[in-house]
Amino acid sequence: MIRSFGELVRLRREDLGLTTEELAQRAGVPENIIIAIESGRFLPPSFFLPVLIRALGGDETGELRSAYQSEAMRCFSFG
Repeated sequence: MIRSFGELVRLRREDLGLTTEELAQRAGVPENIIIAIESGRFLPPSFFLPVLIRALGGDETGELRSAYQSEAMRCFSFG
């Protein structure tokens, strides 16, 4: 099953036992940004991806990066 970027962020956050507020503090953004990412309403700019991955403890499998790239391609494809 292919999971969305936001879903993967939520699952990773929950695995770490973090609240959305705690993840937001780790990432240095307002909590509503994390909520919007997890709900799929917001795909953050690419420069924020490494910050979010660090806040989530890494991305050993590359799953977060891959999901992000897939969604970015869907969002920004013109054709």
